[in-house]
Amino acid sequence: MTESQKDTIAHVAKVQFNLSAVIANLAERSTVHNRSKFEEPELSGYESLQKSLQGVQYGTPGYRAAMGAHEGVIMHHYAHNRHHPEHWTNGIADMSLLDIIEMLADWKAENDRNGGDFGHSLDVSIARFHFDDDRIGEILINTAKELGWL
Repeated sequence: MTESQKDTIAHVAKVQFNLSAVIANLAERSTVHNRSKFEEPELSGYESLQKSLQGVQYGTPGYRAAMGAHEGVIMHHYAHNRHHPEHWTNGIADMSLLDIIEMLADWKAENDRNGGDFGHSLDVSIARFHFDDDRIGEILINTAKELGWL
């Protein structure tokens, strides 16, 4: 085996090790995701919010009205869940790539629960959070495509 091959094997092993740290972080996030919804004030607040959102399309005036009526519980949720841009003072600029991956997975799951068009929902969210200003919107769309979500 050549020195170059040995070096490449060592490099690949380091990449695998580094990716295992990413996988472990995401696995932990999948375990603790939205735990705050199982405790008050979110437990009863989200029960009421879900009823208000039944049959309401994401991003519409009806959606915004339902969310506004539950602002207190929603703000509590954002404060305790770092995968929401609203959690951060500077929105997405303060988020890590791991936060953004969890956010995208959350958006997909919420869309699936409500039976919407994920492409449309993603476009609404990209505009809502101004992700089109810094190209992150394109990265979100590319990621969703790569995962087979679009």
